[in-house]
Amino acid sequence: MVLPFSRHPDRSVLHRCHVGHRHHSSGKKRHSLSDRVSKIPAFGDDRAVVQRWLVPHPHDGSRADTYLSEKIGRISREKCRLLIARGDFRRNNLAIKPSTRLYSGDAVSFWRIPPDKKPETNWPIRILHEDANRLVINKPPYLAVHPTALHYYRTITYWLQTRFPEKPPHICHRLDKETSGTLVCSKTAQAESDIKKSFEKNRHRKLYLAIVKGKPTTTNFPVDTPLALQGDRGLVRIKMIADPNGLISHTDFELLHHDAERNRSLLLCKPLTGRQHQIRAHAALAGHPIVGDKLYDMGEIYFDALTTQNENTSDDHLEHPRHALHAFAIQLHGVQEETVIAPLPYDLVTLMPSLSQNEHYSGIIEKLEARLGHALTSPWIDQTPETRT
Repeated sequence: MVLPFSRHPDRSVLHRCHVGHRHHSSGKKRHSLSDRVSKIPAFGDDRAVVQRWLVPHPHDGSRADTYLSEKIGRISREKCRLLIARGDFRRNNLAIKPSTRLYSGDAVSFWRIPPDKKPETNWPIRILHEDANRLVINKPPYLAVHPTALHYYRTITYWLQTRFPEKPPHICHRLDKETSGTLVCSKTAQAESDIKKSFEKNRHRKLYLAIVKGKPTTTNFPVDTPLALQGDRGLVRIKMIADPNGLISHTDFELLHHDAERNRSLLLCKPLTGRQHQIRAHAALAGHPIVGDKLYDMGEIYFDALTTQNENTSDDHLEHPRHALHAFAIQLHGVQEETVIAPLPYDLVTLMPSLSQNEHYSGIIEKLEARLGHALTSPWIDQTPETRT
């Protein structure tokens, strides 16, 4: 069963597949670098998630362990050496050594067994809009959109496969694992192409709600700082940083409400470009990091220790278990213009109790309706406690 593939930033081909049959090795003995390599290799295991790439020209002549370490990010070079020695990273489907040189155009594959178990999929995922070509769902927090080595089953992709087994819809854009809200899927190949083109041309307008620290000095403020992946320039490779040579990035922010007691603000965020972590990075650069953001608020040392499960690090210092970012509305472009809204979830409403007070509630609605261009026909906040998926 082949899952949707996406284009990696370095233009190499990346796709993930859930292997439905067992491959057999050539029978050659593989020598480990350490006695710690005692676990059965992921290669050939029918539970494995496989990532495949074509080695790009900039990595021509790179050692296998160096290439894999740079490609995966938070995996150390030493761990990469162990994985390669175990046979989980291959060139042309053949085992190689950590010191093997890779060349431009080589086909390489990386095998990982997801640690998560096959779950029940009766998650509280609401369908917000459905027509012949499109499906819009309200993504819960804590669910990844696409499969990774850590999460294969606990993903929106897997839910779509079980909910629509005959013809699963295709996901047309991404949301971070902790981000909740509107997620657009397509039901046909043509619809997928049309939706993605509309996103590229900014015809499908997306609006987010974020709860941030402090109070901005102005009601409306744009942030257009170019962003780039940090890579080797810092501890956390996936972090987006300000870079004058980075990708053009633009986010418009509007202050909707400030909770003086907790010194937090509700912002309406309109991204005009679609960079990784764009809203989170721009909010932090503006001096108002999103509440609960482990990377852009708590910092790289904390994030690295938490994600590598350092036993001396806990999430007790967080103001909220997840970053307080919600994909509130999407305005669909097509024969009929439609706006689909996902109410601000209960766990974020509790961060600012004053949101539901009458004297503030009506004022926020007026601002939201002005941005949407029409009246709200349903509540914009959800005051029903939810069960974490």
